Amino acid sequence: MFGHFSTGAADDLQKVTDIARSMIMRYGMDPKLGHVAYESERRTFLGDNLPMSTERSYSEETAREIDTAVRALVDQTFKRAVGILTERRPVLEAGATLLLEKETLSEQDLKTLMA
Repeated sequence: MFGHFSTGAADDLQKVTDIARSMIMRYGMDPKLGHVAYESERRTFLGDNLPMSTERSYSEETAREIDTAVRALVDQTFKRAVGILTERRPVLEAGATLLLEKETLSEQDLKTLMA
């Protein structure tokens, strides 16, 4: 929105990448790759999630297709987010100004802002 990138979104980028990778690899949500799960959730005895092992059961070509699909989904999502922020920039700026004034916004503040 402000014409430059910063490190402030690092956690957001990690989360969107993880979600996109899950959509593609765990839930089969890419038409080109088909309805196939390339990754499964592993649980320990107490039910905690474990990080995925480095072993995989698909080819290098499929890995490239997965990476391409994840990148495309993240790019599409980024463009959509920028479009929404651009379209609603006056509301964004008014909200930022109000936050600087009040530090915390109530439900009524948000309703007024969005009206």
